[in-house]
Amino acid sequence: MFGIKVIRGNLYLGTPIVAVNSSDESTFIGNVISIQKDHKDLNHSVNSKDGPVCVRITKNKYIQLGKQFKIKDRLFSSISRESINIL
Repeated sequence: MFGIKVIRGNLYLGTPIVAVNSSDESTFIGNVISIQKDHKDLNHSVNSKDGPVCVRITKNKYIQLGKQFKIKDRLFSSISRESINIL
């Protein structure tokens, strides 16, 4: 679980997240399984107006902060055209 600030768009439960480093290499981190603000679970999307939130992402046993991705890497949603059309 770690804190983030949504810069653009909305963050939804289930969103797949990738980390992109300064060389533009991406690493799949996992899917958002919970979003919290002020220690309360949120069941809706969040955007830049909501301020910082805390997210929990599905655990991938091969991904560790500091090894496969760094704290300064940018996090993005990894969505396909198909998932955009569903929304």
